[in-house]
Amino acid sequence: MSLSSERVKKWRRESKSAIVEGFGGKCAICSYNKCHDAFDLHHLDPSKKNFGIAGIRANPKKWELIKKELENCILLCSNCHREFHAGLIKIPKKFPKFVGDRFKQKKETYCPICNKLKSNYLITCSKSCAAKKAQKVDWEKYDLKDLYLKKKLTNVQIADIFECSDVAVVKRLKKMKLYKHKMPSSSVVERSAVKGSLQ
Repeated sequence: MSLSSERVKKWRRESKSAIVEGFGGKCAICSYNKCHDAFDLHHLDPSKKNFGIAGIRANPKKWELIKKELENCILLCSNCHREFHAGLIKIPKKFPKFVGDRFKQKKETYCPICNKLKSNYLITCSKSCAAKKAQKVDWEKYDLKDLYLKKKLTNVQIADIFECSDVAVVKRLKKMKLYKHKMPSSSVVERSAVKGSLQ
């Protein structure tokens, strides 16, 4: 699984937990409080529903819009939510309302390149800093000429060794005037075996 999809999963988990905590961390009817995954948000007035809360976790919106939507909701455990829609139970007159300051926004961190403030979910603050970060490949770490011409490794295998893209390897080989468009078929070697033998 990719690093970005892991970040999305983490953000969804954290946002659900923060929303649950914003409602006091328990079901408004039965006070269940064990598993955050077992909670649902019920819109008190469906006619005022602008978007589903699950939708904000898939497509994030401005905090002001999210807060306004959450103020029209009540936190119920999944059992109470189903029983309410089945007409078996009623929502109490007094229940915990959403308190917006309980939802903690992620703090900003500093860009590793220019040291400016950036959003916590970004690696760098701008495209120019991202480009500078991407340029930091230590080409002196291994003998590129040896890997390419003598060991006859593919661009992808070399990219794995240098921890960069295969496009970066091609650019470097062209700069060194070593690039051959097609490699012989005998150059297929296990990536892990190559990487392990160089360390």
